[in-house]
Amino acid sequence: MHALHGFEVVAQADDIHPHEDVDFHSRTHRGDCHELLKCGQCGKYTLTKYYYLRWGEDLFPVRTILYPASHAVPLGLPAAVEREYKDALSVRTVALQPYVMMLRRVVEAVCTNKSPQGANIIHKLENLAEAHGIPSGVACVIESLMSLDLRREMPFFEPEFETTQLGGAVRILLDYLYSPEHFEVTLHRRPWPND
Repeated sequence: MHALHGFEVVAQADDIHPHEDVDFHSRTHRGDCHELLKCGQCGKYTLTKYYYLRWGEDLFPVRTILYPASHAVPLGLPAAVEREYKDALSVRTVALQPYVMMLRRVVEAVCTNKSPQGANIIHKLENLAEAHGIPSGVACVIESLMSLDLRREMPFFEPEFETTQLGGAVRILLDYLYSPEHFEVTLHRRPWPND
């Protein structure tokens, strides 16, 4: 994988191992790669982890920044949404089913806060996505989250993959809906020269 633009790769390590999927009669490789990157501008270091997600015949890198720690909670969340999101993050590493249930509660809190039109949660999400320009792939993952039959489908989940995909989609939803509003309000409150 190529380093992030403007960064130099200082060190790399990987934990890739062969994996045989008995159900699908296929062989793949699984695991994570780690990179220590140095910023070309400021000289500070960033530690990242990534893996490749296969979608059909294509491979897409999925990167997570491990250090420095990023904001765990998006800026500008209403109190009820922030509380639900923090609760979901607190169970993320404990077990997948409670995490999925808590992510659903986050989405429900968003729908309560934004009050989109719709007969059910799926229609509300579709209207919310359309009104706020949320990417269709993200909206699709969130709609899948809300329509999961946990008893029937959870045994087939791959915990790390599902945690990353579902949690990432909810995070993007929150960023799209609340962070721009937060920054806009903050900018208008700031005293600017010549005002």
